[in-house]
Amino acid sequence: MQVNNKPGVRTFTIKANGRLNVITSDVHVHEAFDVTKGQPPVARKFTGLWDTGASASVISRSVVDALGLMPTGMATVNHAAGTVQTETYLVGMMLPNEVGFPVLPVTLGTLAGFDVLIGMDVICNGDFSISNFGGETVFSFRMPSLHHNDFGEKNLLVDKAHKMKKVRPGKLCPCGSLMKFKHCHGLY
Repeated sequence: MQVNNKPGVRTFTIKANGRLNVITSDVHVHEAFDVTKGQPPVARKFTGLWDTGASASVISRSVVDALGLMPTGMATVNHAAGTVQTETYLVGMMLPNEVGFPVLPVTLGTLAGFDVLIGMDVICNGDFSISNFGGETVFSFRMPSLHHNDFGEKNLLVDKAHKMKKVRPGKLCPCGSLMKFKHCHGLY
C-alpha cells in the first residue's frame, strides 16, 4: 500500500497482483465519538468490501458483538434479496492511512466473507479510482476530493498533442501519468 500526504489530504493506494473483481481493504471500526472530547475509543480491525452499488455502509453481527454496540433505531433497507427492517448503529470508521469518519450511521446486514460494506456514503466524500492497466488492479482513495478526474478530457489532450507532433517519444505524456509518452499513450 502506498500513501501520499498533503496538508489536510489523506490518500491511500492498494496494488494487487493481478486483476481483482472485488475490492477490499482493512477498516478499523470503533464506537462513534465526539472529536472535540479527546481520543477515539479503541478500534478493532475488520475486512471492508468497497461497494459502489450500496448507498450506505453496513456492518455485520460480528462487528456489533466485537464492539458491544447498542442499536440506535431501525431502518428499512432495500438490497438484492428484497426489503428488510434492520437495526441501525453509529460507529467510527478508519480506513487506511487515517482516512476517517468519527460518526457514521450504518445498518446491520448479513455479509459473507467480509465484516463491513463500505458504501457510497463513504466513497462520495472523496475521490475513488480503480485501474486495471497491464492486468493489475490498482485502487486509490483520496479525501477530500481535490479535482475532477476526466479520462476523456486527458485523452483528447493527448490525441491533439500527438496529432500535432508536439510530443516526442522521450518526453513525459501530457495525460499526467508521469510516464514517458512512448511508454504511455505513444503506444497507439
